[in-house]
Formats: sequence, structure tokens, C-alpha cells
Amino acid sequence: MQLAAVLVYTQKRYRNKKQEIKKVKKILKQLIYDNRKFKKRAFCWFAEFIAGVLCIIYYCCCVFIAGNGVSILYIWPVMGFLLILKAVSSLYIYGNIQTKARFANRLIGLKWLKALCGFIDILIVIVFLSAVIFGGFVIHGMKEQPKTECDYIIVLGASVNGTKPSEILQKRIDAAYEYLTAHPDTIVIGTGGQGSTEAVSEGKCIADELEKMGIPPERIMYEEKSETTVENIKFAMEMIANHSENIAVVSNGFHIARSRLILSGFTDAQVYGIPAEGGGFLTLHYILREYIVLIVDMVLGNYTD
Repeated sequence: MQLAAVLVYTQKRYRNKKQEIKKVKKILKQLIYDNRKFKKRAFCWFAEFIAGVLCIIYYCCCVFIAGNGVSILYIWPVMGFLLILKAVSSLYIYGNIQTKARFANRLIGLKWLKALCGFIDILIVIVFLSAVIFGGFVIHGMKEQPKTECDYIIVLGASVNGTKPSEILQKRIDAAYEYLTAHPDTIVIGTGGQGSTEAVSEGKCIADELEKMGIPPERIMYEEKSETTVENIKFAMEMIANHSENIAVVSNGFHIARSRLILSGFTDAQVYGIPAEGGGFLTLHYILREYIVLIVDMVLGNYTD
């Protein structure tokens, strides 16, 4: 009897030990899985943090080079701080297993925060992919040239320093001059109103500079009412004969793609782009700005007449 009892006791202990070993193995597997999962996520959080820091650095460099007058430049520090906040929040939520256990009493709040971070991740992917597609669209516009002689070219306005064109506007004027000298029958239209710090309107500045460069006055027209790209094109089209078959818009390369879209909404003629140089270190910002304004224009219906 004693021997049987000992055997039964030994078997029970063996079974218990076996079950404990299985539990330990299961826990170890889960720990290894969680650790690998954490490392993958940690890489993404680190990338988000670095991207946020780079956005802030880029903003500081842009301000140093061009000052605070560049429109929508504030988007860079905003994106930077949001990315950094997202990375830190994700680290707080997912952390290691011990950290999660310690905050178990706040599990419901953490789940809401986790869901929010997941939504932001999806939003980041959507924005990134759409921005890459649009970036390709912009880069294509930078290389475009009219396939035939245009009846009219529209030079989009940019800031004027007193009575002199800014660097960006001068590059647009130079591109227009180059095209006009190669196509003597083409008529040019300068566009743009007068800002509070400008001694002349942008449209008149374009016209004056082209005349100084030797373009005959009878080939030059301009308007002085517009304040936006859409108005630049809208008011210029009011001056163009209805029978025109080929029209081109002149602007800096990063601006051509959106400008062509707008122009195509105001005419049935064949539309082209004539890209000018310009942008330099700020080209990345200008492409992002075009992406943002493109969305706004689509919401406002600026691509239809």
C-alpha cells in the first residue's frame, strides 16, 4: 500500500511538473514574440521621431535662408511636433510587458490611445503615398515643354520688391522671354495684382521687364486684379480670344502641374506648361505646399470652370 501511494504521489508530481514546464514554455514563447513585436514597433517609432526632428531642422534652415515670409512654412514644425508626439505616445502605450502590467488599472484609457495612434498610423501612410504620387506628378511637370507653338503664354505673378521682380518672378520672366524669342507670333500675358509692399503690380512688372528685354509692346498684355493662381489664370483667360488652340502657363517647375490643371478648367484649348527654374533648398517645401493647395483647390472646385 505504501509503495502504491508513493507511486501515485510521484506520478502526480510528474504531471504537475510537466504542466508547469508547458506553462513556462508558453510564457517564454509569448515573451520572445512580444519582444520581436516590440523591436519592430520600436523601429517605426524611432523612424517617426527622427522624421519629426528632421522636419523641425528643415523648417529652421528654411527660415534662415528665406525668412518667415514663405507661405505655409509653419507646416514643417507642426508635422515635426506631431510625429515626435506620436512616437512618444506609442512608446508609452506599447512599452515592455512590465510597463503594461504596471498600468493595468488604466487599460481602458490606453486602449483608446492605442486606437488613436493606430488611426494616425493609417493616416500617415495614406498621406505619404498620396504625396509621393503627387510628387511624381509635380516632377513630370518640371520637365514639360509645349509640343507646338502657343498662341498665348500666361506668366503667373510672384512677389515684387519695390518695382523689381523677386528672384522667383525673374526666373519666370526669363523663361517667358526665352520662349517668346523662339516663337515670334506668341502673345504673352503678365498676371498679378499689387501687394501692400509692392510699388507696382506683378502683372505690370512682368510686362515692363519683358519690354526692357526687347519684346515688342504689341505682343505684351497684363492684368492687375488677381491675388491667387486661380485668379491669375481666370483674369488672363478673359483677355484671350476664344479661337485660341494652344495656351501655355509659365511658372516655376514645382508650380506647373497644378497651374495646368487650373488652366484646363478655363479653356477647351490644348494646355501646356513652360517650367522656369527656382526653388532651390525650398523646393521640397514648395512641392508640399502645392500638395496642400491642390487638395484645397479640389475641395473648392477650382479645376472646373
